[in-house]
Amino acid sequence: SGLVQLVCDPSSKAYEKALEVRSEFVLVAKGKARLRGAGLENPKLKTGKIEIVLEELIIENKSATPPIEIGNKSVNEDLRLKYRYLDLRSPN
Repeated sequence: SGLVQLVCDPSSKAYEKALEVRSEFVLVAKGKARLRGAGLENPKLKTGKIEIVLEELIIENKSATPPIEIGNKSVNEDLRLKYRYLDLRSPN
């Protein structure tokens, strides 16, 4: 479990599957790790220097798109209170 950037060739089957992915889906990603290009690193992530080039992408579980973006503090406070059970999942 964690965060890592996934990339794939637009002509691959993995790309077709990636077009179906939405927020909160559970995925199994298979591929090869490689260093990100110069200037593309993300210092905010432990994995920010690498990316996974997808060979296969499996959607293990689909989820309805949440009514609020989890972790987004700029969402209207009334909406955050209405969906407090989701807002509590925010890391901050």
